[in-house]
Amino acid sequence: MNTWFTRFAVVREMAPPSTPDSATDISADWVDMGATEDPDDTSNRLHNIAPGGDVIIVLNQSIMCEDFVSWPEPHKDGPSESIRDAPKLDEWLKLVIPETDEGCPATGSIEEEHAGTAQAVGGNEKNDNTTGSTNEMEANINSIAEMSLVAQPTETIPTTAVTIVAPKTLSAAPQGRYQYQVSSADLMAASPVFKTMLSSCGGLDKLRHLDGKIYFVARCVNEKVLCILLKILSHRTGGLPPKVGLSSVAMIAVLASHLECVHAVQFYADRWCGKQEQKFPVAQEVGQIVMMWLCASLVFRREDRFGEAAQVLLRNSKVGSLPSLGLPIEHAINMINYKREETFKEAVGCLFQSRDKYADLEYVCEANKAYSEICASVMEGCIARQIRKMGLFDDRASSEKVTNRSIQDMCVRVADFQVPKWKTYDKRTHKCDFKELKESFLKFHHVKVELKQVVGEESFE
Repeated sequence: MNTWFTRFAVVREMAPPSTPDSATDISADWVDMGATEDPDDTSNRLHNIAPGGDVIIVLNQSIMCEDFVSWPEPHKDGPSESIRDAPKLDEWLKLVIPETDEGCPATGSIEEEHAGTAQAVGGNEKNDNTTGSTNEMEANINSIAEMSLVAQPTETIPTTAVTIVAPKTLSAAPQGRYQYQVSSADLMAASPVFKTMLSSCGGLDKLRHLDGKIYFVARCVNEKVLCILLKILSHRTGGLPPKVGLSSVAMIAVLASHLECVHAVQFYADRWCGKQEQKFPVAQEVGQIVMMWLCASLVFRREDRFGEAAQVLLRNSKVGSLPSLGLPIEHAINMINYKREETFKEAVGCLFQSRDKYADLEYVCEANKAYSEICASVMEGCIARQIRKMGLFDDRASSEKVTNRSIQDMCVRVADFQVPKWKTYDKRTHKCDFKELKESFLKFHHVKVELKQVVGEESFE
């Protein structure tokens, strides 16, 4: 008991100092028992996930989870050149195929044709024309230094050939700061993508290096996130962290989507997402947090959280077309962009329809028919002025193409519409207002895209 407690205390002491959840993305309570390094050591770190495994995944540099994708904060004027997309599958994971110094697979061998004739060639010393050649051949056979020797033909010795192919040198196995040892059988069983990659060269044996291992090179990922994913795929889940930050969940969602192994991660993702949803609501400003929530909720089918994130993008986006940032959300982003464009056009249409109502020469004031002309002039002028204040144009078609105005902003502006107070000849205040227009804009505030619309009913279930 004392020994166990002492070892546990040592592990806790070696672990990096814990930090608040806002500063760290992977739970500080998680100690990777499979890692063989001191946190302050700069040497290679081996995550021995599957002892004796035949696959080594090498990662040269770990990145922060927040740097996986980049969106300028705060989001005011739409995307800029500082946006960075998430890497694609062939950009963050590559299979290293062993090559020789000549750039071909390692098939070096020693082949001998008519090997039994070597003694006959060496025993023939009567022919002066072949003595030097035979002695040279004996030396080369013993040392295996030459690629080929051909005996000179004579009347008593038939034409023979001895071909010796020197073994070719394999390219060196890749090295990196972080290494993960896993099993090819586990990877192929959990991921169709891994199965395709490991079967691409006609078998595992053709992918092995001199040490018998198969190598992958990873980049642009976080060391601990990759370790978590590989532990799940290898069914070594005893040391997984109880909680994972939003950016880590989003990165896991992207990697799992690329490897087509979401089903293997789903159970743990539900737990991690549930804890994040309790602590961090979806931000109301378009930015990196909303995009990460959209990605995680779409991949792991979190219906309520997806609806909230999609609604924020719909109402608050000021760009003509939202980018997908290289995340596996392209279909959802396309649907959000389409829905936003249609909603924006409909909202602009409501404004101009209301203006045209008062511009109609046949307009009749509902409050007092006798003042229809004055009422129409006041109301039409007020709406036209508000339209220009919103950055729209007098032309409806041109206003529908405005991209620097959000639907939420239009709803707020319309809600603040005020009619100038004026009195009739009998000293009564005229009662016409924009109540009908304001009520028609309420539906735009609640516009949304549901998860089932993106993935379909069958896929969702």
